[in-house]
Amino acid sequence: MSSPKCVAVEDTPEKVARNMMALDESQKEYIRQLQPQRSIPQIILFIGTEIDNEEIIRWVLDQYPNLASKPMTADTAAVVDEVFRRR
Repeated sequence: MSSPKCVAVEDTPEKVARNMMALDESQKEYIRQLQPQRSIPQIILFIGTEIDNEEIIRWVLDQYPNLASKPMTADTAAVVDEVFRRR
């Protein structure tokens, strides 16, 4: 299993979201084991919402239909904040 590649500082929020969308199941599981409090789908959804990208929003809600009703953890919110702070 390969570990997920790091996100470059110069990556746009959309590129971060698309890179996360491209993770395979073994990479997602690797992240879940290291950071169980983080929700990759929620991070992608909130990035999609912030950049007003309907394609990303629809992808997340199609893949994870119950996600919209789940509260976001403080750690997940911190990741989203960091993505936009680097802009």
